[in-house]
Amino acid sequence: MNIGVIIPSNLQKKEYTKPPGLMDKIRSFFSSSSGVEVSRADILEDLSLVICSVPFDNPEKISERCRRKMRSRIRLAFEKERALPLLEHPKINGLCGLPNYEFEEVIRKVALKRFPELLNIIRGVGNLEDREVTVTGNSPYLEYAISSLITKVKVLNLLLPMDSVAPAEAEQAFEETGIPVHITNDAEVLGRSAIWIRFPDDHKSFDILPRKYDGIIVDLGAMKIVDTKNRKIFSIVIEFSERIRRKIGFSILEGWKAGYVESAVIAMCANMWNMNLAETSLRLGTVLTFIT
Repeated sequence: MNIGVIIPSNLQKKEYTKPPGLMDKIRSFFSSSSGVEVSRADILEDLSLVICSVPFDNPEKISERCRRKMRSRIRLAFEKERALPLLEHPKINGLCGLPNYEFEEVIRKVALKRFPELLNIIRGVGNLEDREVTVTGNSPYLEYAISSLITKVKVLNLLLPMDSVAPAEAEQAFEETGIPVHITNDAEVLGRSAIWIRFPDDHKSFDILPRKYDGIIVDLGAMKIVDTKNRKIFSIVIEFSERIRRKIGFSILEGWKAGYVESAVIAMCANMWNMNLAETSLRLGTVLTFIT
């Protein structure tokens, strides 16, 4: 499968460091005033990005005639490479009229399925096997948290709103592992917890608790990591591995919203491969991280 991406030529030609032999680009030039250049970045054996770079640095100075030529050359290039056009760089300003997709939900769904990875890269909390972790969220998420975390923590606290029903899995998890699953309505439990994991749709009464909490919140509803002690907030994003970024070219990935290209590729591949988003993200070798 080939995915088409359109970028300004100044990104394609910008120098970046890469080890010899890791980039396999097949370049073809069109002898036209449109100046379209095509390259290919092989991500997997059956997946490549076909990258069209165009001299479109100053859109307001490009005539409509030249725009038509560029669009025609891009269309021919993608047809030749059998590529499905997906993305235009933000600086292209709608040259080919591709939709301005939103992919926030892709990142959220991937992060929800792979959230234990986030815990492994958070510094300053120590070994979770020696720590208590508190979880909030609606019932299905609590059940998922129990199965995902029970063998990774010292104590798992489930903080529930008043009059809610505790998941049946809690008692079973304790019987099978011997690790306590503490079910409580008392927010004071956060005082013993190094990490508070907020799954989507937890109770609105919990919204005031971050002001009193002195620890790290992994907020999978807002896709944020909040260090309340140091008053820092990070966004959870997904990235290609460094190996894949080298293949594509670091400069080509500049200018997009963090995680945008990765999420777009995950969404398209999931549809084509008939896989869920998390499975697709793993097959593509993406990593979860957080940025300021």
